[in-house]
Amino acid sequence: MALTYEEFRKYKVTQRPYPKDMERLFNVKKAMAKFKIKTVSELAVKLKIKRTILNEIINGTRRSPVNEKRIAAFFKMPVSELFPPRTQDEIAEMNKKEQERNKGAA
Repeated sequence: MALTYEEFRKYKVTQRPYPKDMERLFNVKKAMAKFKIKTVSELAVKLKIKRTILNEIINGTRRSPVNEKRIAAFFKMPVSELFPPRTQDEIAEMNKKEQERNKGAA
């Protein structure tokens, strides 16, 4: 569902934190299972990346092309397969959904 211009202006994201990207999370968790890595902490040790930063990258709330390449190389996968590129419209739509979810939880 496309956002209206007003919605796009309201929900666009120009800096961190970005909205959670469940597809990224699913892709990385699937790769971790394939490599028999049980936790993000275990993956962080193998990659020598702080767990909190790795968690943000996996969730999509932090963009880090350098670390995304490192993670993809570790799993021997293309970066775009693990971390699908997003347009500004897609990010705004994810942000809108996240804000609506957060309102319902409050």
